[in-house]
Amino acid sequence: VGALGACGEFPRGFELGVRTGFAWLSYSESDAEHAITVRRAIEQRGMIVADDRDTPAFGEYVKRCGIFVAVLAQRYQASAQCRAEAMLARRLGKTVMMVMAEDFVISEDWLSHMIGVPPRTPRLLETLPSCVTWMRSSRPVETP
Repeated sequence: VGALGACGEFPRGFELGVRTGFAWLSYSESDAEHAITVRRAIEQRGMIVADDRDTPAFGEYVKRCGIFVAVLAQRYQASAQCRAEAMLARRLGKTVMMVMAEDFVISEDWLSHMIGVPPRTPRLLETLPSCVTWMRSSRPVETP
């Protein structure tokens, strides 16, 4: 897992957990092993992480979270649940952090639009700008 995004760490000055409440961890159940790694990294920074896979009320978690963390992998983009979570977070203007769990081809337009790369991009990890690791609504936030 490129555990905390393209730069390998949280952006400088980003105080995870200080002002944001808890993080909602969004991932495909098939990628649980990657999610565990990401969860530990976030918890080590003192933040509470929620990822209750068994609740029908995931929307409430997304509404209340301070940061939305998506564990991106091939199966993430194919999951209707993951898409619903990500689109809700974006619609609500949540801070969204995309964590690259594996290199894959973007085949879904919704994910392509959300992360700002062309559809059918063959090498995702090489395509993402190296220092853009999270977004606020639709605006990329550059790290110094």
